[in-house]
Amino acid sequence: MTLNKPVIFVAAAAFLWGLIGLFGTFLNRAGVTALEIVSLRAVFSGVFLTLYWLIKDRSVLRVRFKDLKYFAGTGLLSFLVFNYFFFTTMQLTNISVSVTLLYTCPIFVVLLSRLFFKEPLTTSKWTALLLTLSGCALVTGLIGQPLDKVPFTGILTGLCSGLTFALYSIFSKLALAKYSSATVTTYTFIVASIGILFIVPPVFFAEISVQPAVLLPGLSLALLCTVVPFLLYTRAVQSLEAGRAALITTLEPVVAALLGYFVFGEALGILKVVGILLVATGVLLVQRPGASGTLTENAS
Repeated sequence: MTLNKPVIFVAAAAFLWGLIGLFGTFLNRAGVTALEIVSLRAVFSGVFLTLYWLIKDRSVLRVRFKDLKYFAGTGLLSFLVFNYFFFTTMQLTNISVSVTLLYTCPIFVVLLSRLFFKEPLTTSKWTALLLTLSGCALVTGLIGQPLDKVPFTGILTGLCSGLTFALYSIFSKLALAKYSSATVTTYTFIVASIGILFIVPPVFFAEISVQPAVLLPGLSLALLCTVVPFLLYTRAVQSLEAGRAALITTLEPVVAALLGYFVFGEALGILKVVGILLVATGVLLVQRPGASGTLTENAS
């Protein structure tokens, strides 16, 4: 088993993404809608990263106009459109179905990575995909629910959320051939911020600036659960197979389940425990030497 820096970066990103529910709960209690939470993540992250690089290193902000297509992919398709499909699926179905369908993402990443980057399709990857997807279904509580009433539209939007989330790994890896991970992450949220302002009026941000119950969790959500994990993940896929990285992100619902148990007193039954073990087994499986074919990430 190989645990090098890129692997640790992705695992850390998954852990921080798993904390979204913590800050999201505080924001929901303050009356903030799902769409407004998405806008907080995008705008706060975009503003913070832009100001930071303006002060520290302006070269990070230099990109060619023709390359903005990559950031339209990461910022609009892989962040805004993904969030639209994800929250639409939650409205049409429930959180268990929506989260499980979201984690079809690694399947799309593995297939697209084969198409675009010629990453090998190995038995270990397919086995890990089966283990992690089954584990996610158990962790989220999907197994045991009556699924005959789940609308086809909800399944379709759920699969679209998995696909659009998967596209971040593809677009970012393409952009990383020309730019640093800092530039890719920063422009992802600059573009996402511009896009969200066509949906959420700017006056919303003026209103919450005087509401500590919204501002503090909103800033925490942006910095801890958006800026840092996206920087870590983007840096990791620079030298790690995109398919392998996507499989490691399935640790996120595991973190969320454990957080719910230890912080909010939510039940952690036998099915969830089995699900956690399946996800962990799947993630560890693709860390074995040779599990991903020719491993280029060891050089980093």
